[in-house]
Amino acid sequence: MPFMTPSPQKKAMDRRQLIKPSTHIPWSVDVVSVVPKVLVDKLQSQEITASASCPGWACVSTGDGMVWIWRNRTSTQSDATIEPPKPLKIFLPDIMNNADGGHPPQLALTGDGESVHLYVLFREWLFLRKLTQKDWTTRQVGARSYTAKLRIALEDEDSGSMDPEILTTLAATPTGNAASLMVILGSNKGNLYWVTHTAVPVGMQLQKIAPPSSGLWNRLIGSSPTPHEESDQDQWVLPLDASQFWVISTSKLTLWKVDRTSAPPTFEIVQQLENWNSLEFRVESLLEATLLMPSREMDQQNATMHCIVRGTGGRRSSSSDGSKLYWLQVNLHTAKVEKSHWLSRFASPDNVGSLGLACTPNGDAYAAFHASGTIIVMVLLGDDILQEVDLPYNQVPMLVPNMFQSDTVTHGCNMVASSGIGLRARYLSSSPSSSSMMTTSPSKKRARHYASSATNVNLLVNHLRSFFWQSYQDPTSVSIHNMPPSLQQASQDELEAATVQFGYELQQKGDTSSANNPMEWHKAYCSLLQQGGLYRSLSPAVRWQLLGMGQELAVFGQLARIPLANPSSGAVSMDTNSSVDALRPYDIGQWLINLYQMDPSSKNYTESEWNELLTIALETAIDYRHEMASPIYDIVVPTDDMEALGRKIPEVPLWTSQPALQALLKLQLEEWKRSNAKSEEGGPVDLVHVEAVVKAALISYSEATQETAKKSYPQVRALALDLLRSVAKEGEDELAFELSIQYHHFRGLCQISVDHEKKLDAAAYSLDQLFGKITEVDIETGYSFAQYVLQWHTDNGLYGHAINYGRHASNDLKVLMEKDERLQKYQWIPAIRQQYYGQATESCLQFGDKSNLFNHEWSLSMAKLANKLVVKQDKKRTVAIENQLELVDAQQVLLEDSLVNNLTESELMLPEALVQLALKKLTSGTCMEDRVKFGTVALAVCAAMDDQKIASQYAATVWANCFRLDDTLWNAWTQHEDIITRESFYEDTLFGKLLEDCREEPKMADVIYSRHIEHYVLDKLDVTDANKTEICRLLRSVTAVDDDIQGQSMIVAKME
Repeated sequence: MPFMTPSPQKKAMDRRQLIKPSTHIPWSVDVVSVVPKVLVDKLQSQEITASASCPGWACVSTGDGMVWIWRNRTSTQSDATIEPPKPLKIFLPDIMNNADGGHPPQLALTGDGESVHLYVLFREWLFLRKLTQKDWTTRQVGARSYTAKLRIALEDEDSGSMDPEILTTLAATPTGNAASLMVILGSNKGNLYWVTHTAVPVGMQLQKIAPPSSGLWNRLIGSSPTPHEESDQDQWVLPLDASQFWVISTSKLTLWKVDRTSAPPTFEIVQQLENWNSLEFRVESLLEATLLMPSREMDQQNATMHCIVRGTGGRRSSSSDGSKLYWLQVNLHTAKVEKSHWLSRFASPDNVGSLGLACTPNGDAYAAFHASGTIIVMVLLGDDILQEVDLPYNQVPMLVPNMFQSDTVTHGCNMVASSGIGLRARYLSSSPSSSSMMTTSPSKKRARHYASSATNVNLLVNHLRSFFWQSYQDPTSVSIHNMPPSLQQASQDELEAATVQFGYELQQKGDTSSANNPMEWHKAYCSLLQQGGLYRSLSPAVRWQLLGMGQELAVFGQLARIPLANPSSGAVSMDTNSSVDALRPYDIGQWLINLYQMDPSSKNYTESEWNELLTIALETAIDYRHEMASPIYDIVVPTDDMEALGRKIPEVPLWTSQPALQALLKLQLEEWKRSNAKSEEGGPVDLVHVEAVVKAALISYSEATQETAKKSYPQVRALALDLLRSVAKEGEDELAFELSIQYHHFRGLCQISVDHEKKLDAAAYSLDQLFGKITEVDIETGYSFAQYVLQWHTDNGLYGHAINYGRHASNDLKVLMEKDERLQKYQWIPAIRQQYYGQATESCLQFGDKSNLFNHEWSLSMAKLANKLVVKQDKKRTVAIENQLELVDAQQVLLEDSLVNNLTESELMLPEALVQLALKKLTSGTCMEDRVKFGTVALAVCAAMDDQKIASQYAATVWANCFRLDDTLWNAWTQHEDIITRESFYEDTLFGKLLEDCREEPKMADVIYSRHIEHYVLDKLDVTDANKTEICRLLRSVTAVDDDIQGQSMIVAKME
């Protein structure tokens, strides 16, 4: 049956990289080739009846008897989307579709580096066509459409059976010479047939694969049923080496050995394991199978078979779950399922199509599936982790069957889509510590010698040079098998040194008259390294060096087209005798700085022309890095959406970080700063030019390898970003903000955020969103992002900002507040935020600003509120707060009519001073109301004093002064005792009014006139003892509470 294509696909080759790796989808899917145009329509219109492939070749057949074969590239080159040469066309009328239908033809390809063998199986006919280099060059297939043709007559073909034996399977080893080539046919009865090639005459012979009747082992198993009797149709033939092959079916595994020395070949069963399914797992149908061959140094017992099956059982399912789709790993030594992976994505395994399975040399395995109109590629990693990716439907509606292969260059997989494009897919580990994000893991590590021999390196360069030019000039005449063994056996250090040296040699061979040649050579060189398997042995540092060469060549190709850079190509002529050498595809950074530093009298270009040239060079280098790093150099360039990767790259001299280019970028930035970004013509410098230089300078200095450049990086970073803000329109700081995040310029972030905090776009520039995302530290101070933000706002007097941002980093804020005196008085804010109310109260009391009356009152009020929230109240602290607030209130009352310009900014006075001031105002008062007010204030201050004895002394002074101010009335009352009444005492005397007011305030209990301060008051009146007794008697009679008047009188009588 021909495979089905969901829908035609148009312009599938427009995108070079279908899937770019990111943090969320760590896959790379690249377009590496295209199918000949003549076949694209046939693929999309479902005309293909069969297909096959082998390394470097592919073929399809159509219903009209045509077989098309073409070279199938799997490497990544700049011309990957250019149509390959026309395919060879072979006409086989015997395979034309007949009206009665039946099984479609089966195709197989095998190659030995010199020729390709095409096998076609259709019904009882087997065709062989050998294609040589001559056929490919002349494109003349010849009169006959086949080299050999064999009609196959099966044993029971004429037996009249209702279910006759029919050949259904054709298997051939994809690579190998005549000595190791295996071609095996399979039938619907489970029988296998061996195809032997004969040289004279050229032909093929068919032989049924069966063990000889003699031999101990075969006699022992002679009673077992033959494959014929078993009728096991689901079987796969997997060659193990030149003389052994496995036959895998749903019921057993059989290892066969063939002896080619005899005529005809003889076959022997080396190992046969019946019912290889474990008790926990049962295979129902076998969809795909392939071998993971052990390396030479590994024991053959470690050989593993990967297969996709429908079955029941497994670790995560019960027998009642029904059949599911599983990925099995089978140990071929024990024939046991070592690991089973349930492909849980597929709810209906019967509706899932398997499109291919391939193992890579590093132990990973890739598989492709079709389900619900989607192509899914999965990878089973060495650590038993399954990853998957959905291919874009528009570009990959379906895969061509039998064209799914492993990619030995990148350890990914290659496939051909029905849209006519060849793809390479590979999974990239998302772990920052894994080197597979930067490079592929070689299957065989080279020895590393830390002292490379210059002689060996030069020899390797010679071999590389010869091999490259031979393959470049005639790609069809050279295969990977012809690679010099010295390159394959060289140590890693010597191979890397030779790779870089010859890379520079190719770079230096170009000139302005052939601007494209150096780049073409460079990409062909990288492709050759990949195809030959050398590239996977190169360290990430060497790959970055190759990328640096590509960057410079890309810049060269662009500049060579500009008249200013290439006088011979344009209207602007440059003096060839000037100090500036001609443009070359290397040392372009030095060429640019020489051009920049030309004598003004020799310059024949304007500043705008120079800015345009520099911008083109820088943008070309940066774009080339991001677009070509992954497809050509197998490098994943860190981007903004790959935060887990970081921005660290190997310290290698990339073109953008060459010292000459760094010096030029710094000079250009400083020049623009001096001129305020004004050009010589008087107008502003184009923002596009400034942005290009700023971006390049940040990339260059952030990736610097020279110590001098590393030390200059903070200065250049600040210079570049400050210049960018000054040139951009006011308020348009998006790019500056993004670059400040990317290059961790914390000062710039803080300043931009403050500048926009009162604008409508404040949210876009808020620093709140960056806490927890930026993990790097400031290279100048060593502060983390949170620490820097808090310190910067504190240093700039923005204490509120610092405390507000501190909610994202409470520990950093706490440390800063403890060591910075400017923030100590605000420690209560984060304490309240964290519900530490006791600490907040103590902070308000300890760091209250006593130099400012208003601030001190505010601090005390906050302390009072916070203290009320404390679970276990401290009465002593509560009283202290109330007393301090009382002193503040007293000072405000006493100074409200003073000449102090700003009462709130006055310093807090001592309690003693407040009492003295109150007494002064009390004495100088002219009305009873004022005197009562100041007397009350004085007593309130006394009540707020900490020392009770001193408080009593000052309170006695207040009462004594009040008594003196009423001296006239007291004298009259002492001389005429019958005149005094309680009513007149409280209404007419200051002493009485003050006493009456104080009795209403419980807090005045300790300072009110009573027996405990009576003797202090009498002492301060300075009267004789006789008068003291009289005054005491009089005061007690009028100050006593109504219920105590009689008792007080009796006490006075006794004293007399």
